Amino acid sequence: MIRKHREIASDLEFSSTRHFVSKVYENVLKNYHKLTLNAISDVKIAHTSLNEKINNPYIKITNATISHFNKKIEDSKNYMKKIFY
Repeated sequence: MIRKHREIASDLEFSSTRHFVSKVYENVLKNYHKLTLNAISDVKIAHTSLNEKINNPYIKITNATISHFNKKIEDSKNYMKKIFY
């Protein structure tokens, strides 16, 4: 990705700069990039897990509440049938 921008710069200087940058990339940035991607992946996994743990009880509570009200409605219907029929 490094290109020679000045025609005055010597080829040896440019070669040394490219070599230095490639070593920095190889020894530092490559590992940093890999670790960053792993950390992002871990955060996504943790977020998904947390989201499931948060949403699961709400779904269960909602279903239990709906079932409770359905039972109350059915009980009321049955009670009304006994009274009026």
